[in-house]
Amino acid sequence: MKKTLLALGLSALSSSSFAITNGTTVDWQNNFDDYVSGNCTGLIVGGDKILTAAHCGITDDVIVTHDGSRLTFLSKVDHPDYSEIDNDYDVSILSVDKQPTQNIRFFANLNNPTATVGDAVHAYGFSGSLTELKRGEFVVDRISDISQYRTNHEAALGSTLTEPGDSGSAWFNSSDEVIGVTRGGNVFGDLFYSKDFILETINGWHYPTVRNGMGIQTIKVQSLHVNNALNSANVDGDVTLIGGTCLSMPSIGIDAFQTCTYELDVQGTGLLWLSADEVININPVEEKEESTTLPVSTGGSSGGSLGFLSLFGLAFLGRLRKAQK
Repeated sequence: MKKTLLALGLSALSSSSFAITNGTTVDWQNNFDDYVSGNCTGLIVGGDKILTAAHCGITDDVIVTHDGSRLTFLSKVDHPDYSEIDNDYDVSILSVDKQPTQNIRFFANLNNPTATVGDAVHAYGFSGSLTELKRGEFVVDRISDISQYRTNHEAALGSTLTEPGDSGSAWFNSSDEVIGVTRGGNVFGDLFYSKDFILETINGWHYPTVRNGMGIQTIKVQSLHVNNALNSANVDGDVTLIGGTCLSMPSIGIDAFQTCTYELDVQGTGLLWLSADEVININPVEEKEESTTLPVSTGGSSGGSLGFLSLFGLAFLGRLRKAQK
């Protein structure tokens, strides 16, 4: 099936300089297949949702997966309290067709405060590049405070900065757990204030949709359910469910943002069903399909987004430089 366009983007183009400045390039294709790029940066959750910033909006610009495929946009839900004036609750969740993701990142327990002053945090973003994902290191120097009408954390400005195109990127604590979403510059929304929105919009398991490997395989999943989640897993194919903490969860289930594991004995291909419509493909056989890809170019005002013409211009300049070498 040919994959078509998912659009993400600001209605206005930021004018700042173009990756996270002075960030470290990571292996998007092999280790961060839950990230999507384009005007903004997004994180795939539960295989068919994308966490990003509400201000990214929807235009005719492009967003692509780690293999260069374009996604089909199904729906977009902004936080109900999002304000374009002060950018509070700048969080949005997009629905897409189920995506193959093996390497996923989990949320922190958003029932608890997500950061304190002095905490080391990090974020990833594509900024001016459609293909180069970078990691930036930061330190929290101001935390959210609802009594002061502040729902964002702020990171100290240093040698690492977010740039245009980094908006919507998830922020992580030192345990590599999601705690926020880039609003712009050194400011990221505290997801503590968006936890109900996340649970109500997703209301399901967060899990890798693909696992490759033979023998004993342990798969970690996270509950993003409104109510307590119960184990109802079963398997098909050359896969045996032999253990894991999900099988010994309390009879009342596990709370939102808690994680548990399934342990499998894998002898071939198969399926691990978490529910009637949530399934993990074990050693799936790749199907040949027609895919729309973008040309590879190297290369988010602080965390704003880029219009399609700007992205096209960057690709053109990249080709020009190559021609001159």
